[in-house]
Amino acid sequence: MTSNKAALIAVAATLAAATLGLAGHAAAQETRVLKLSPDGSNAEARPLRDITYPNKKIKGASYFRDPAGGSVGFSFSDGPQYIITTPRSAEVLHVLTGETTYVGAKGEMFKIRPNDVLFIMPDLPTTGRDGYGYRHHYVVFPFTPPAGAEIPQMVHLRPSELKASDYKPGPTGQEHAYFEGQNGSKVSACKFNGEGQMPATTQNLWLAVVDGQATFREGGVTTAAKKGENLLVKRGAQLSWQAKNLSTVCVWF
Repeated sequence: MTSNKAALIAVAATLAAATLGLAGHAAAQETRVLKLSPDGSNAEARPLRDITYPNKKIKGASYFRDPAGGSVGFSFSDGPQYIITTPRSAEVLHVLTGETTYVGAKGEMFKIRPNDVLFIMPDLPTTGRDGYGYRHHYVVFPFTPPAGAEIPQMVHLRPSELKASDYKPGPTGQEHAYFEGQNGSKVSACKFNGEGQMPATTQNLWLAVVDGQATFREGGVTTAAKKGENLLVKRGAQLSWQAKNLSTVCVWF
């Protein structure tokens, strides 16, 4: 009986060790790279929900919120809109489907379509109009422009219009800085091509893919990305990639 009991204890210990090993392996496989779903369905911080406005059909979700400031989310609207907001943070949005028009404080109008990327400055009233079947991903982040810098309220970001000479070597390979904040936040056009890697990131990185394709690897997990998609690379990620002419708008925050 004693020998049987000892054998059972030994088997239990072996199973426990195996379970812990599998758990440790699973933990090791966790990645700091999140591919944002085109419908907000994999939002981690706040699930997709209805947002109530009279005569407006709007949904929103939040994938990620950083206690230090900044968040990444999804927005859907369908129908005529006249929504006026005064954002406290800067925003960059990437259109997934549909069209809408943003109107600035001085009446300037920006009609945006699928795969467009728009930068919006904080602390100025912004109006959204007529978004039918309209979806976008966005990142909002603290942004204080350099002293004396004059930045328009809204700017279309179009990496395809940049020349090769506009880029400089950067963490992703080639980078063109559109805007840099005093607090370290930065909005850039970033190119990835061939094989590459970067050391552990000290900031979060949001990517709007406007052209090309790539496979990213972090923590033993691979994530594919192509034109029209968005990725969030969380602070601390050690990222490597195999890319084919990947062109993105990237936001460091």
